[in-house]
Amino acid sequence: MGRARGAANRRRPLAHTGQSAGRPAGRRRLTHPGLRRQYVKLCDLRDFADTAVRERIDDIVPGLEPSQRAHRKNWEYALLALFLEDAGLLGEDTTILSVGAGHETVLFWLANRVAKVVATDIYGEGIFGGLEADRSMLTDPASFSPYPYRESHLEVRHMDAKQLEFDDGSFDAVFSLSSIEHFGSWADIRRSAAEIGRVLRPGGAAFVVTECFVSRSLLGPRAIQEAASKVAWPIKIFTPQTLESEILEPSGLELAQPLDTKPPDTGGNVIELHGGGRITSTTGADFPHIGVRVQRFGLRTRTWTSVALAMTKPSVSDA
Repeated sequence: MGRARGAANRRRPLAHTGQSAGRPAGRRRLTHPGLRRQYVKLCDLRDFADTAVRERIDDIVPGLEPSQRAHRKNWEYALLALFLEDAGLLGEDTTILSVGAGHETVLFWLANRVAKVVATDIYGEGIFGGLEADRSMLTDPASFSPYPYRESHLEVRHMDAKQLEFDDGSFDAVFSLSSIEHFGSWADIRRSAAEIGRVLRPGGAAFVVTECFVSRSLLGPRAIQEAASKVAWPIKIFTPQTLESEILEPSGLELAQPLDTKPPDTGGNVIELHGGGRITSTTGADFPHIGVRVQRFGLRTRTWTSVALAMTKPSVSDA
């Protein structure tokens, strides 16, 4: 398939800062007009104090106890919904693609608000084939929805993220939530990022959430990724530098805002992964579920959390 990425070489370098959102930090991408909050950031307990975030979580994932809101997945759903709204992409003229979609609840929420949602994944295959990407999603997606939705507005397709079977510029928005880190090698991730950029129309918006280190330890990134793969599942965990080299650069997209790397508040609770699939936390509680690390060789590794990348594709007028 062809590539429509001529604007890639004109993208400004990724700006990242530990300062408060919106403050200048040297050369930076100007904030996308109309965005009312910081979207390019690490998951942070303080985000759940935002009334709009809480309301979106309760709308997308009904029935949660207040304490259960503070989970990374709920944060991903809420920020995606708010970003699409701010970007003017929640409407009956919008088509949206989800890459590595599984049967995420936000798919059904979006189907009630836009013209078409296309969910893609390698359903029934790989380590998540019987979990988050069950094959039955292809034939009975309604069984995964917690509420009624417009079934004709959701299309589910078996498709590899490395080769999206759509024409260039097919979608107004593309998103992928905590999936790209499981797509294989770094080369596989770069290819998938390029595909996301290719199928997005000029002027469209993309929202990719993945994992990013937020602390240091005696073990380096490669050792931690190997440890996580042994005790849980194969994964690539990013740094601000690899977010740029492995996602931003291959995609040809621009950040809608500079990356805010202010250390996140985890609420004093870190989820710890052990061998044999055992999971504990530093406080013994399930929530907040924001920081994650591996217990390996008697060491606590670097902590990571979700990072959101809200991006735009330069339009023809930007050329």
